[in-house]
Amino acid sequence: MIAMAFSPPCLYQRKNGFELTSDPSRIQFDWLHRQLSQQYWCENIPADILRTAITHSWCVSVFAEDARHQQVGFARLVTDYASFGYLADVYVAPSFRGKGIARWMVDAFVQCPELPQLQKWLLITADGHDIYKGVGFKPVAYPHAFMEIRGVSDYQEPG
Repeated sequence: MIAMAFSPPCLYQRKNGFELTSDPSRIQFDWLHRQLSQQYWCENIPADILRTAITHSWCVSVFAEDARHQQVGFARLVTDYASFGYLADVYVAPSFRGKGIARWMVDAFVQCPELPQLQKWLLITADGHDIYKGVGFKPVAYPHAFMEIRGVSDYQEPG
């Protein structure tokens, strides 16, 4: 029997009027669900599916260090903490884009001292190539070697 022997490292950083944390209790779930369910990669995602994905991932959130402490960014890493990591749901609120927040979140994962042994990091993006190249991502060397199983259908609009 193998027991869960690893819990995600606790990340906390402050920079330029923003706070980055991996504390899952800080995630403003209703806000996050509204934002992510409008993005091309998980349009109309049901709240329960997003909650399960977050529960089984290592997540970071970014908050404005102002009176409102509003959440402005989110990213999650699906990993075995030994050899593989899949970066998903990297999101920054539109009015906060261009401030380096997405790169900061990705860097927090990639530079984490507890993850130096990961042999492969993957992500899928249609529009964030420059951000990811800046932290070391490259197009896959052998795209013909990758395969996938697609779900029965994408998330459908309710009703």
